[in-house]
Amino acid sequence: MMVGITGVPGTGKSSVARELEDRGHRVVRLVDEIGSYVCEEDIDRMTAVVDEELFAEEFPPVEGFVEGLLAHFLP
Repeated sequence: MMVGITGVPGTGKSSVARELEDRGHRVVRLVDEIGSYVCEEDIDRMTAVVDEELFAEEFPPVEGFVEGLLAHFLP
């Protein structure tokens, strides 16, 4: 089963993910997986723009937890 850990910045996603890892669970961090889906940089908001649909379509299901702001896009 794949479980998403998502939320706006500062909600504790990384802290929860770290605790789950410490307890032996697999955690995939989307910040490490999203690079090839960045389609442009938004200079005004100082952030990357991601093709969410393609990302969600191509992301392989994992057995464990998926941590990141875009985890809610995954099926």
